Amino acid sequence: MKLKKYILLIAAYTLIIGTPLQAQNASDALRYANYNDLLTARNAGFGGAMSALGADFSTVTSNPAGLAWYRRSVLQVSPVISSIKTTSKLTNEKENAAFGETTNDFSLGSLGIVAANYRPSRKLKTFNFGVGINSLNGFDEKFYYEGHSKGSIVNRFLEQANDVGLTQFESQLAYDADALLFSEANNLYSSDFDNAPEALTLKEQTVNTSGGLNEFDLSLAFNVDEKLLVGITLGLTSVDYQEDKQYKETDDGDGKTGSVPIFDALTYNESLNTTGGGANLKMGVIYRVNQTIRMGIAFHSPTSLTLTDKYNADMVYDYTIDSKEYEGSAVSPDGSFSYELKTPWRLIGSAGAVLGKSGAIGIELEYENYASSSFNYNGYIDEENEVNKAIKDELSTALGVNLGGELALNDFRLRAGVQAKQSPLQGDNTFSTGFSVGAGFRWESFYVDAAYRKATQKQSYLPYKTTSPYPQLVDKDVFSGNVYLTLGFRF
Repeated sequence: MKLKKYILLIAAYTLIIGTPLQAQNASDALRYANYNDLLTARNAGFGGAMSALGADFSTVTSNPAGLAWYRRSVLQVSPVISSIKTTSKLTNEKENAAFGETTNDFSLGSLGIVAANYRPSRKLKTFNFGVGINSLNGFDEKFYYEGHSKGSIVNRFLEQANDVGLTQFESQLAYDADALLFSEANNLYSSDFDNAPEALTLKEQTVNTSGGLNEFDLSLAFNVDEKLLVGITLGLTSVDYQEDKQYKETDDGDGKTGSVPIFDALTYNESLNTTGGGANLKMGVIYRVNQTIRMGIAFHSPTSLTLTDKYNADMVYDYTIDSKEYEGSAVSPDGSFSYELKTPWRLIGSAGAVLGKSGAIGIELEYENYASSSFNYNGYIDEENEVNKAIKDELSTALGVNLGGELALNDFRLRAGVQAKQSPLQGDNTFSTGFSVGAGFRWESFYVDAAYRKATQKQSYLPYKTTSPYPQLVDKDVFSGNVYLTLGFRF
């Protein structure tokens, strides 16, 4: 079952580079569709369940109708301190150890203003405008694994060379660095690993990612007779993603099944930078059933992104023949490719209860069909159809649940919440979970909130794609801790 799961994940966690473009995959579609849009400390402490309750700037990206609850204008800023620890293990051999890496980051989670127009004597009670810059997802992470296993990344390059020929960023590099040999007699490529397919070699890789998915939001919301609230947000999204990988293999002569003749070591480096932007619409309504109960529903359109990848790679291959050491090396040209990505639409249902002056509770349900993501390669029809078919085969729908509450003690607030989100991968029934606590003070013209959220997620990673019987299987446990602070000014 576990091997089947990894096979399903090959496209989702492997960078596949071809000619004349770098092929995107399911992991790219997931990266730009996965939002962590808690934004404010109050919403974070509330478990992200404030959609129906409103009067918090976070609703601009969940249910913008919540902005219609504001009766006074507000300026708020919400910085976030994040710490991400990733523990990774190459699982091919039982004795391989797990390695942990920690990344710390300071970012601006949200900066926004709501201009409120409150008219208590009219049927249209409020007519409010909101504008803000919001961080929907951060990509900062570092992980490292090391261990022995059978097989080699050279098998990946060999299969590619004998199947489709030499490609600039993989098999051509391997050939230029002497990792592949060509036989004119049979018109096939070969490698040093052909002579020792079962040999154990030391594998290690460091992966660094950074950047973020940010959005400039323009919102409009109005309140009809304290019963029906309607809101809409235009989101202008910007993407900046940087990924740097350093992969190494070493024949360290551990003697378990023999070493690889001639081969000593290799290093394969990859660098990818993706930038671009797009737009979406978020529409929502909230209905006030009675003094206590509020019900909400919101629809988020797909985000249409125009993206550009810039990438390069290099390789060094060390080997020994007749006791003489050699080093082959190669550097790819700088590659660039522009394309379009349409992310899935989202549907969010929510409910909340205002418990007089004692506090409030809320729940939010989210549905998203990740399999509806699609790429447009602007003329490369075969490649486009292939990656879109892979997305439909490998991704699925996913449900998310947020639940939280707030206890009011005069000016002081205590909050707690929980989040659970289903994996979007076909055949994977796991959930990522998050727990949060928070507190705050709210006065007439100023408020301050703080929250801490801890989340855990299990992921899988394959360093490269191969049809050999020895895929490299890496388990990742990702632990994230986020501290949110919000300062708000009413005027």
